[in-house]
Amino acid sequence: MATFVGLTLIATAAGYQMQGEWLEKHANTVTSLVLIGIGIVAYVGF
Repeated sequence: MATFVGLTLIATAAGYQMQGEWLEKHANTVTSLVLIGIGIVAYVGF
């Protein structure tokens, strides 16, 4: 669980450093996909 929270915080912090019109329009989608990916990896146990 700590790994999941840590990776989420790192991804969020990195996302705030990125700039760009496309990223700003699709930020919620990108964040959702990253969190889903992390969840799948955590569930499978990689």
